[in-house]
Amino acid sequence: MLPKIHKSSICILVSGGLDSAILLGESLKKYTRVYPVYISANLRWEKAERHWLAKMLKSVRNSRLKTLKVLSVPTDDLLSEKHWGLSGPTPDFHASDDSVYLPGRNLLLLSKAGVYCALNGIPRVALGTLVLNSFSDTKMKFFKNMQKAVKWGTGHDLKILAPFASLYKKDILKLVPGFPIEFTFSCIEPEGVWHCGRCAKCAERRQAFQEASIPDPTWYNKIPN
Repeated sequence: MLPKIHKSSICILVSGGLDSAILLGESLKKYTRVYPVYISANLRWEKAERHWLAKMLKSVRNSRLKTLKVLSVPTDDLLSEKHWGLSGPTPDFHASDDSVYLPGRNLLLLSKAGVYCALNGIPRVALGTLVLNSFSDTKMKFFKNMQKAVKWGTGHDLKILAPFASLYKKDILKLVPGFPIEFTFSCIEPEGVWHCGRCAKCAERRQAFQEASIPDPTWYNKIPN
């Protein structure tokens, strides 16, 4: 038997990056119970990611924010040992957006999050998909079919939300002034817990701050010419 539904609650898939952090900030304005969920896939940047995520959540003093839940969906047994997400060369500063695609990423995340929501009476889950995320598992058609799969598999009515799907990263940076974005993390080849400054995700982060005309609080180990 499924638990009672908490109507004004939401699960936020958080990675520690800008998109999900700002989504968390926006959700705290609208919902009385906000459940952050981090799903580990055993990828190379997760230690640094979780370091900054912990700092960010600690700095958000809001009674609506619930304790972080860490779940696990390992993918190191799916990817080759030399995949860039594990140990191989990462897409660099000038690489295309497609170069950082992880096959079935949202399929895996939403499957685990869907069961978590079903077991905890949470009627909606949100993720920080942006307009430039053009992969098949970032489309509304995919999300609608995942809703059906969760319903068929658990009996739980789950709404999957992607409120930033029509926005660019530069747009969302302006949504929550004062939110601790200095504690967000976007790098796929960290130097300890610091942004490398050389990878495709560091480039995307720097570009977003520049386009938004907002000072970038990030320390980068090295910035290519």
